[in-house]
Amino acid sequence: MNTLQNVPTIGEYLVDAWSADCGGFTTEDLQTNCIGNSGVYRVATVTSLFYLFAALVAYCKPTSNREAWTSKIFLFLVGVVGSIFIPNTPLFTDIYLQVGRIGGIFFVVFQQLILLDISYNLNESWVRRADEADSMNPGSGKKWLISIVVTCAVLYIGSFVVIGLLFFFYSGCASNETFISLTLIISILMTIVQLRGEEASLLTSAVLTAYGTYLVFVAVSKNPNEECNPYLRERDILGVVLGIIITIISLTWTGWSNTTNKVFKSEG
Repeated sequence: MNTLQNVPTIGEYLVDAWSADCGGFTTEDLQTNCIGNSGVYRVATVTSLFYLFAALVAYCKPTSNREAWTSKIFLFLVGVVGSIFIPNTPLFTDIYLQVGRIGGIFFVVFQQLILLDISYNLNESWVRRADEADSMNPGSGKKWLISIVVTCAVLYIGSFVVIGLLFFFYSGCASNETFISLTLIISILMTIVQLRGEEASLLTSAVLTAYGTYLVFVAVSKNPNEECNPYLRERDILGVVLGIIITIISLTWTGWSNTTNKVFKSEG
């Protein structure tokens, strides 16, 4: 930003546009983080508008989700570059930030439903393949059932190990211990309730347990209280990477499954 500020006219304008509302922070690190967030707001806003527009177009024409991606990517990049020149206020800090906070709550719930749908369909697919294999060659379908058990074991073991590490690294704070304990208790209760149903699917419980563990990890690692979060100043690269992966999987599944069903219906 200091180098950019030396550029006549446009440099000063961009510095003012990006650093608006950041003057209230007392330290240089917090001001730098605030300015960095300004870039995140711009990309997030353009991305949200892009997907909203794509969803509306796909609703009217399902096949459009698989067409003209070169033009779509170009328009997205144009939007990102154009957003650089828009001041923080009011579009980003006053409007999008508030919309994002509320929308994030709904997105987390929606993401759980997507993961539930993915795991349920995957479980049904593997069970169906096991039955088909057994009908042709008895005993040959066991590998599909073993795949379900192994996947569940990996997810559960990984989740419980992470929960144990969270207790170790983030304990000593009532809020952290409460969130971590509730995640563990709810995961166990959810699994018990799921297995008591007529159409029990251990895989769905395992996936939601892993997702709940990821959420509590993000929650405690982002706790702004330094007494509760000894790693507050460190970059949470793992949390960002996991969030991106989960978001890509959920959005890809939603777009693919929804448009595929509509395309098949329209062709039928």
